[in-house]
Amino acid sequence: MAGCERTVMERSEIFTEEVRVRDLIFTPSIHGTGVGPTLDLTGEGGLGIAVTSVSTKEKHSIVFECQHGGFVIEREELWKKLHEDSVYTCHYVNLFKAVYNGDQFVSRDFYDFDFLGLAEFPDLMEEPDPRHEVVN
Repeated sequence: MAGCERTVMERSEIFTEEVRVRDLIFTPSIHGTGVGPTLDLTGEGGLGIAVTSVSTKEKHSIVFECQHGGFVIEREELWKKLHEDSVYTCHYVNLFKAVYNGDQFVSRDFYDFDFLGLAEFPDLMEEPDPRHEVVN
């Protein structure tokens, strides 16, 4: 009798390591509109005018250096509290996609780190995603 393969989202226990704030980046919101010509590429040779509008929301980005290299997060409430070149204690988990055939383990692949927060700001700490099962 053949089993049924299923993919399970898993995570590690919570890890801790020191991180340094390399950059604090603020990108303001923008809105722009432009007008330009268009070409009809169907072979009929028509020309037209296109109006393009672009909007972006403001962003508060934090660039961290860590033992894995570096990473960027966007959290305005944390961005407001940090200082460039300061060292903090980071909490994170590793995220995996695991495949099982019935109850039998087939494979597990790492796909991302999930930043939970900094120990120095416990009120801004996030809980790991409850949809991820903990794996040892």
